[in-house]
Amino acid sequence: MGIHASFFVARDGNAHQIVSNPKIFDPDCADYARITSAELSTLWALLQGLDGATDLTEDFSVVFDEDEGECVIQRLPAGMVPALAALDSKQLDLIARNWGEADEIEPQDAPRAMVADLVRLARRALATRQNVYLFNLV
Repeated sequence: MGIHASFFVARDGNAHQIVSNPKIFDPDCADYARITSAELSTLWALLQGLDGATDLTEDFSVVFDEDEGECVIQRLPAGMVPALAALDSKQLDLIARNWGEADEIEPQDAPRAMVADLVRLARRALATRQNVYLFNLV
């Protein structure tokens, strides 16, 4: 059984719509696999200059939960969005490399692609006064 992960830009009031229409937020969406709030917690810790082992999963607010956690939407922490949006190319490379090593994300280039997508979505969220969400479906 795999875990589907989508990052997307929306508001709390309409974020749940991704469950019935996965493409509703395109192009402000990015799809991956095997990424949960546990991995994002590591990224969030690294963005704050903390040890990657610091557990910050409680910072991710659940805005939708169905089927006992099999279908979950979580909002990224408010401080994480501007931190991502502020990354330049060099910082992005460093954070992505450190995140990939800390969480052993495969393939090796995947963390950079994910962080680049998160930076793009964070910038879009700030520009449109929305939030960035993680949708997991098991």
